[in-house]
Amino acid sequence: MAENIDLAEAAAALAGNSVFRDLGEKPRQDILAKAETVDLAVGAVLFQRGESGDCAFVIVDGELDVLVDLGIGTVELAVLGPRQLVGEIGVFGDTPRTATVVARTPARLLRLDRADVLDILTNSAAASRAIITNLGRRLNTVNQPLALLSVAARALKRDEMDTEGLEALTAAAKNLGSFGESFDEMIREVQAKQV
Repeated sequence: MAENIDLAEAAAALAGNSVFRDLGEKPRQDILAKAETVDLAVGAVLFQRGESGDCAFVIVDGELDVLVDLGIGTVELAVLGPRQLVGEIGVFGDTPRTATVVARTPARLLRLDRADVLDILTNSAAASRAIITNLGRRLNTVNQPLALLSVAARALKRDEMDTEGLEALTAAAKNLGSFGESFDEMIREVQAKQV
């Protein structure tokens, strides 16, 4: 492990992450011994959508933006902070990265190689469950708003948007970064037309 990171802080980041929490002290120390550190300046790209992924990262300090460029604009999917895992999807197979990750603030990360992450998952059912749970939460944060947006688009097309529908969209928008801001703009436009 590189010298530019506080070992106690790195150990706390691993112990606080749901994937590594239940592994116990010795396995976490083994992970720390193998992990490399990565320092990012504001605006630095950790990885880009489409790149192959051979590692995951645990955020020790700082915040990262998770972005998807759709060709017609960029959508902020999430802001990740200390103790969160990023890039794990690319570790499980030869699938390309699904998003671009950029440092929102100066950030320090632990880089975990594919072989090390797969070894952890092979030897820990708790870690495997935690990764599946995290992925499920991420899918839910996207699926729910997309479903609401689809319903709202159909209601708008038929000019049937009601107050309850607007409230559901507003509630969903709060957890979606720039995607949520677009929801809010749409909601304000609909409300203005209803007056």
